[in-house]
Amino acid sequence: MKSILCILFILIAATPAFAIWPFKTTKPVKDTDTVHIYNPKLPDENVKTRERPDNSEKVNVENLEKLAKAGNDNAQLAIGKCYFDGIGGVKQNYKKAFKYFEMACENGNPNAFFNMGICYDGGYGVGQNVKKAIEYYNKAADLDVPEAMTKMAVISEQQGDYATALKNLRKLALLGNPVCMRKVAVMLMHGLGEPASQTEIIDMLTAAAQKGDRRAQVHLADCYQRGQGVPVNYDEMFNWLLLAAQESDPEAQTKLGYCYQKGYGTVKNTDVAFSWYQLAAKQDYAPALVSLGDCYRDGQGTAANPVQAFECYKKAAEKGDTIGQYRLGTAYLTGYVVKQSPEEAFKYISAAAKQDFTPAIYQLGYLNELGMGTTPNPTAAFECYKKAAERREPQAMLKLGACYLNGVGTAVDRTQARQWLVEAAKQGSKEALQLLEKNFPDKP
Repeated sequence: MKSILCILFILIAATPAFAIWPFKTTKPVKDTDTVHIYNPKLPDENVKTRERPDNSEKVNVENLEKLAKAGNDNAQLAIGKCYFDGIGGVKQNYKKAFKYFEMACENGNPNAFFNMGICYDGGYGVGQNVKKAIEYYNKAADLDVPEAMTKMAVISEQQGDYATALKNLRKLALLGNPVCMRKVAVMLMHGLGEPASQTEIIDMLTAAAQKGDRRAQVHLADCYQRGQGVPVNYDEMFNWLLLAAQESDPEAQTKLGYCYQKGYGTVKNTDVAFSWYQLAAKQDYAPALVSLGDCYRDGQGTAANPVQAFECYKKAAEKGDTIGQYRLGTAYLTGYVVKQSPEEAFKYISAAAKQDFTPAIYQLGYLNELGMGTTPNPTAAFECYKKAAERREPQAMLKLGACYLNGVGTAVDRTQARQWLVEAAKQGSKEALQLLEKNFPDKP
């Protein structure tokens, strides 16, 4: 058992570097500062007038009603607002409010269309009808009422109508709304609504980032890191991450910590890296907890503290973080700090594998093959090795070749065996070379 654990520890430590960031989580930072959603249950905050009457103002309702009946759409809108809120000396009366908003709509008043949407949305003065509410919101949005454009952007996104959402977000972005600028960019980045335009993505993210939108700053930093729409530039990446990190964005803080840890865009400084990881971890950001655990495990930026490392991994795993689950599983497998438990190891490594984490998929194959924490299952082991090998995981290629060679979980197939052993050997596997020499001595 000890020899097996030693091998596993080496494989765990030899996990290949990630192409972008060494963070993988099912719960990334959300763009929580989203476009404001108007709530039909808060009518006094939502209903629009050209000039909203105030409780402190004396509104001559009689004159407004005369103007409204004469066809003045602004008066119709204003008196509707008075009845809606019960201000200006009249009692609240949603039916009368609805009547005046309807009159203003007939005269083409843009804000009246939005108010009709509010009435149908919340059932104020009329039977609740969400479908009609959306129709009125859409009419108001087409007439450039910002609140209606916001409503339609949110509703359309929820319904999967990304083209309509994108149309309204673009109009709001032109009004200088940085959140909408960022949301346009993010939608395009994911190919929602229409094919991505790299130029528009960068333009929108840059404009929003310059206005101080911290989530846009993080997205823009990633573009400079990947070379998406802009040349790879770690200095620019670092600068945008620093701005967002200073505004307490946990993803930015974690990525900034990694920059300091590896020296990307700045001078390498593991002490500063540890500090940034700590700040993000205090916000319960799971990838930061994993990175902080790694610092405690390896003694980088702080004194080595295996117990603290384990606790960080455990917190991250409980939040559903893939790497946190994997780290915790391997800790149980190797007896790192905690009592060795193959069953717990299998549970957490399985959870990470289900989230498509390649090292965990390979490790799960190994556990299934040996029956560690589970009943031996050669077929499941073979499937895991195959999936990981197809993703170019070197040890998985070796194990897959051995499965084909010995008929473990699959039929013997010497052609496939040789192919995968050659691939593993190309990645520097001495064991693969030995198997090739032993089993295919006549092959070049």
